[in-house]
Amino acid sequence: MRANVTTLTQQAKERFDKDEEFKKRSHQNVVLLQSGDPKITQAWKYLCDISRSEFEKIYKRLDIKIKEMGESFYNAMIPKVIAELEAKGIVKVDKGAKVIFIPKIKNPLIVQKSDSGYSYDSTDMAAIHYRFQELKCDRIIYVTDSGQQLHFTLVFEAAKLAGWLTPPKNRVDHVGFGLILGKGGKKIKTRSGDAAKLVRTECDRKIDGPAGRGGEAGGGAADREEQGFRGEGGREGGREEGGREEGG
Repeated sequence: MRANVTTLTQQAKERFDKDEEFKKRSHQNVVLLQSGDPKITQAWKYLCDISRSEFEKIYKRLDIKIKEMGESFYNAMIPKVIAELEAKGIVKVDKGAKVIFIPKIKNPLIVQKSDSGYSYDSTDMAAIHYRFQELKCDRIIYVTDSGQQLHFTLVFEAAKLAGWLTPPKNRVDHVGFGLILGKGGKKIKTRSGDAAKLVRTECDRKIDGPAGRGGEAGGGAADREEQGFRGEGGREGGREEGGREEGG
């Protein structure tokens, strides 16, 4: 099972795209997960443990030490954040979803979907609230691929409407890097199975090297960034109901 999680994810994504009933159940299970259903949460934690063990191998090789604060860290904060936004009068109900309309931008920020589930919009609003209101950050820098620019523009503008982002008292910046493309200039998506794994790519570079096959790659951080490794593990940029692609 542990060796086949990537394959399982790719197969699930393929079925999700083709099977409407499976897609419906998937959405329902996301809502159950976000509401703390014990059975769904147990399965999710099992998959997280598998992923975490593999991430740790990469972190060790790159000499990276992190404090884990993934999307689930903010899940319990979301209802209170939405309630605060509602109390401030900036949340509207549109087609059953709770949204925030940003002046001069067509697509709204969806803080709660029509099925009562949460999206990346919900998570990122909880995150920026936590960072400014709880951690008291005076500057936040988001580094993602450039395909997320509109999403973060919506989040930042909503944070201004909420009174959390009040320049020049505090500041937020989005640093966007280019998309990582595969054959034919198409965007690489992990769930489709066409992404090269960081470990495999690093091994290939050590074999081939800049001096030709058998050479030794330099191996520094600049080399890794030049190869596009900054995009490893990032969110995929599709949008669903105003938020980025869900699942995973």
